[in-house]
Amino acid sequence: MFAYNRDTPGSSIPYGLAGGTFARPDNTNSYRAISSIMGREVNEVDIRKLEKKIEEGMGNAGRLKRARNALLNISIRVPPELLGYIFLCIVGDHNRLHSLHGACYRFLFVCHRWYHVARSTPELWTFWGHKLAHWLSRFDRSGALPVDLTLSGFRGGSTFPVCRPLLAALRDHAERDIVRSLNLWSERKGVLTEVLEALTPDENQLRVSSLQTMALRYVDASAFMARTRFPRLTYLNLASGTHVTDWPTIANHTMALTTLALTLENDGVPSLPSIPELLCLLGRNPHLCNVTISCLWTVRIEEHSPIGSIPMHALKKISIEGGHRSVYHLLRRLHCPQSIDHMFLTTAKSGPRQILDTLGRAVRQHLRHERKFRSDLGIELHCLSDYIQLQASDTTQSADRMQRRTFATFQAHLSEDMDYDEYVQLCRDLMACVPTEEVVYFGGEMAMDIVKQLASMLPNITDVHLIDVEVQTGFLQPDEGGINTKLFPSLQNLCLEDVFPLERGSWQPLREYVAQQTAEGQQISLTIIAPHGHICGTVLREIRALVTVFEVSNVLEGT
Repeated sequence: MFAYNRDTPGSSIPYGLAGGTFARPDNTNSYRAISSIMGREVNEVDIRKLEKKIEEGMGNAGRLKRARNALLNISIRVPPELLGYIFLCIVGDHNRLHSLHGACYRFLFVCHRWYHVARSTPELWTFWGHKLAHWLSRFDRSGALPVDLTLSGFRGGSTFPVCRPLLAALRDHAERDIVRSLNLWSERKGVLTEVLEALTPDENQLRVSSLQTMALRYVDASAFMARTRFPRLTYLNLASGTHVTDWPTIANHTMALTTLALTLENDGVPSLPSIPELLCLLGRNPHLCNVTISCLWTVRIEEHSPIGSIPMHALKKISIEGGHRSVYHLLRRLHCPQSIDHMFLTTAKSGPRQILDTLGRAVRQHLRHERKFRSDLGIELHCLSDYIQLQASDTTQSADRMQRRTFATFQAHLSEDMDYDEYVQLCRDLMACVPTEEVVYFGGEMAMDIVKQLASMLPNITDVHLIDVEVQTGFLQPDEGGINTKLFPSLQNLCLEDVFPLERGSWQPLREYVAQQTAEGQQISLTIIAPHGHICGTVLREIRALVTVFEVSNVLEGT
């Protein structure tokens, strides 16, 4: 009946089990000791003898069955903690029963006996709802709290005050290190503050917590983060409205993070970290795989900081939003691995050349080590207002479009006086490793000369998706005596998205192009994605007559 996994690390079982007389079995020997104590009350030999008498009809069958059942029914004699470990292996760490995650407290209603078991082992029932009202209803019935504390309902949705007994239970949970995850995300600020204060150690006290995940918003977490060490914390999300002052202490108190998300808002509270402090936090967590830093606009840069290059050997995805100088100084100190999957940068319209140069060095460094283009590598660059996007990814389009993988995407929303040289050179570096005969997007008010330059790098391109009117009009309108039929000599699938209200005769250049390709025995599939009513029926009939495989998607007006 009982099984203990010898390979299960001690960290996989929460500390501080509530109730009962037996301590947490730290190893197999202590588990066997508990089992031996319980074994004196469970006599398997007697059970077999009673079953044999029942089968042979010896004695009073009713009494024999009651005696056998009394020996079989040992649940009231098993310490609740031991039953807790059994259920923890079933619905806890292994998470085999996904459907029970949102409502496992219903086990409380099975029977009175299991009610007491559940009450004594709150570690099993990890979710009691996402609003304070849910917490209070469960707490009134059981007097205990789960290890996963979540307040993520609608902000201001609760009309209940935080009762003193509930706060006392929270303090007890924190002192005995029972809390496994903390998600204070969406409630009244006063409620979130009271809950976090109940979990915060007293002044001049430093506590070690077994928290594994933590997400905070709308709270001042300075005292909580400064007075608590988190050796097992793997997920940390400090969102908007979260105030933290002592960033070096946070860096020293977290060493096992794999996911870090920071939203740094300057709302009058001097809580923004400097670039060196952010680098220190990243460097203290060498296992980081995903990093997201938002609102990096007004942080201190401190160019002469002694902090050198920070190795990020496990990094897979990084997303940074902020001023171009902040992004530049943060990115240039990070030594990203060759195996990075996704880079997403967003900066202001000023200084796109500096960001392009920074990203260009990162891309070129990656390409020097790995000349073969990896289809799952994604690199994106966004500049607000003067908008640049560079992406290389492996995606699948929606069902109503061409079902092909996209290996390269190039988009640019640039002002007319913008110098395209850096962008084109960066594109060339990527295109040198892009497989031929695959899909390429050209879109976003990109000048036609850039489309031509990029197209010339892929003479065997078969699928082209043109987005936005400037690209399409530049492609459709005659250029120096007619459309350049050598622009896409191997074109098989053409998708035009967000087109003008077109009238009869406006597609003449495309008709000539398709007619020439058809005469040479090449079939072209055309997909048009346009707002409702922007293409008249006459134009559709003209195009249908020239295209072998044709599909039209009428997008609703205004979408």
